[in-house]
Amino acid sequence: MGQLGAWLMIALLTASPAWASDSASDSDSDSDSASASDSDSDSDSDSDSVVRHTGSDPDSRTTVVARGVHEEPFDTLREVSVLDAADLAERRPRTVPEALMEMPGAFVQKTNHAGGSPFVRGMTGPQNLILVDGVRVSNSTYRTGPIQYLNTIDGFSLERIELLRGPGSVLYGSDALGGVFQLVTRDPLPPQPSVSGRFTPLAILRGNTADLERSGRAALSAATPGFGIIGGATLRRFDDLRGGGDVGRQIWSGYDELDWDAKVTAGEPGGHKLEVLVQGVRVTDAGRTDKLASDDKLTMYDENARDLVYASGTLRLRPIQTRVTFTPSWQRQAETRRKIKFADDSWEDTTAVGWSRDVVDTLGMAARGDTRLFARRLDLLYGADYYLDRVRSEATSGTTDADQSPAQPTYPEGSQFQRFGLYALATGTPLRTDRWLELVVHGGVRLASYAALAPGIEGFGDVQSRYTGGVAAAGIHLRQRGKFVVGLGFDQGFRAPNLSETARIGDTGEWFQIPNPTLRPDRSDTLELRSRFHAGPVTVGAAGYASFLRDLVVRTSATYEGQTEILGSGVVQHVNAGNGRVVGVEGRLGVELPVYLWLGGDFTWTRGEYEDPEVGWTPMSRIPPLFGTGRLRFEPPWRHLFVEVFVQAAGAQRRLSPQDESDGRIPEGGTDGWWTLNVRAGLRPIDWLQLSVGGGNLTDRPYKIHGSGVYGSGATAWLAAEVVGI
Repeated sequence: MGQLGAWLMIALLTASPAWASDSASDSDSDSDSASASDSDSDSDSDSDSVVRHTGSDPDSRTTVVARGVHEEPFDTLREVSVLDAADLAERRPRTVPEALMEMPGAFVQKTNHAGGSPFVRGMTGPQNLILVDGVRVSNSTYRTGPIQYLNTIDGFSLERIELLRGPGSVLYGSDALGGVFQLVTRDPLPPQPSVSGRFTPLAILRGNTADLERSGRAALSAATPGFGIIGGATLRRFDDLRGGGDVGRQIWSGYDELDWDAKVTAGEPGGHKLEVLVQGVRVTDAGRTDKLASDDKLTMYDENARDLVYASGTLRLRPIQTRVTFTPSWQRQAETRRKIKFADDSWEDTTAVGWSRDVVDTLGMAARGDTRLFARRLDLLYGADYYLDRVRSEATSGTTDADQSPAQPTYPEGSQFQRFGLYALATGTPLRTDRWLELVVHGGVRLASYAALAPGIEGFGDVQSRYTGGVAAAGIHLRQRGKFVVGLGFDQGFRAPNLSETARIGDTGEWFQIPNPTLRPDRSDTLELRSRFHAGPVTVGAAGYASFLRDLVVRTSATYEGQTEILGSGVVQHVNAGNGRVVGVEGRLGVELPVYLWLGGDFTWTRGEYEDPEVGWTPMSRIPPLFGTGRLRFEPPWRHLFVEVFVQAAGAQRRLSPQDESDGRIPEGGTDGWWTLNVRAGLRPIDWLQLSVGGGNLTDRPYKIHGSGVYGSGATAWLAAEVVGI
């Protein structure tokens, strides 16, 4: 069919079934969630006819990431995509990054099969913030560029995935330049009305032929009207991934994973609430091979480990229409790497082996309040947060695994990074008619500060940096809930340069990096025009934005001890490049057809450039090409049966930055366009069993997502089953 044919198919099949969640009915939910502020929904209209929803929890179809309160994605004042419980059960994605590949506006690069780094509005890695139930997961050692840490969250344990597209720094602080990922974990399943308790076993099984995936989760949920507990464990094994066409098996792409979690909730609905979560993951033996063919270099992530514990207490103060939530948290991220240099392309004998381990302990405390005034005409959201990273590193080097001696660690002993913020966001409705036509205005500010310290780096001394500043947001919208929203928003974002950029020294896998203690934060000013309309069987949405970047942090060539290369890797240093700009358009369209058919799709176009200190204005690194999804879905009202055919496609990307041109993951001249044909079907034969089956890349096309280190999956079949009670 060719690339032109794929784009014609997407032009015909416009919106995403995930947007079934994006235009859901209004809810006036009074349930609690540890994510964000646990505020009542401000939705009051009744528009269930707008979209499909099969989740059992009313809040599973809402979003909290946009304003920290439960609200329908269609009615929000920001651009938000949601995968709810029903979407996750039907699609049962292999990983969280792969779940995002079908969300509008998210372009997911994969350096290795165990990774997956989404691009949102031209930003990736530490420029996008990751939250679990409102608790910051991102820390100060995230490398510039694509990162794999989103895959250290077990997708089988999630109730909902939310994506805020655009800056979110007023509510969430540093790192929320391109977008915010909010990953909401499952709550215990509540008992039915008039029932004293409920005990529910849960299980998920999934298999895939492309990498011989064997994934399974077992969990138990127990709940009474005022108390609940849910806990489980997930085990995954993946063999090497087979690419399409003549790509074949991609060596060292397989890996293993073990996850576990437990969540306890206490409190009556609509009253005070306590929630505690314990979560852990171990990803082992994951290979990165993008430099294997060119330089005979292999990086093995012997272990990516993450543990998270938080306790969230919510007080409801009804006399003053206020909720207050306090959330202390602790997280540990540990990464163990082996960098191997082989003697030749037989990849048997080694000439150098380097081993390193970085451990980050993060202590956090967040407090948030939400107050409703003037008969819900004014909503005040306010709070403070503090996070402290303490970093430990160790390293060895030698010619083999057995011959190792101490080496310079990634970060010196005593390295730490502190973040603190105070913020407030006000949303007012000065005009509301009897037919719920509303004029809504909002504005907010955050005062933020950070302090970084990496003591005693040889040749650089104590690397320290401090910053205090502020960001703001404002917007004006006209909407009729469930019918239309049009508005204009202004949002500022910032990202504090972290320890990985200011203080890291040594081999990063692509370059030899040296510190720069003078870095300033990335900052952005974004203007966005957004609109959504729903009329009869048609739902359409579009957003256009322009982000103006200041002090953008980029890599540039440098010297270390008079050398431009160390062990074959070019020496680089992060600098503030000056100005940049990113513009883009996002669009979606969905149409309900007769005989239970629905067709639709989405597209995203992005263009970015920055002022390179060496060559002047140049394309930004790894900007995604035009990409999108189109699908046709058949969903009769019979046992939750559905069948859908969908196409995913991306255009060619020939606009390359100087960094792209030297990146082994990007072919010379740029990345070719591609498309895949896919099918998925599901059935719930009995109330407690969801079966899903699908086929990916049915034409077995060889393709590589722009910036990726592995080829996409070849023709594959997968099967998943989910049991909720028996």
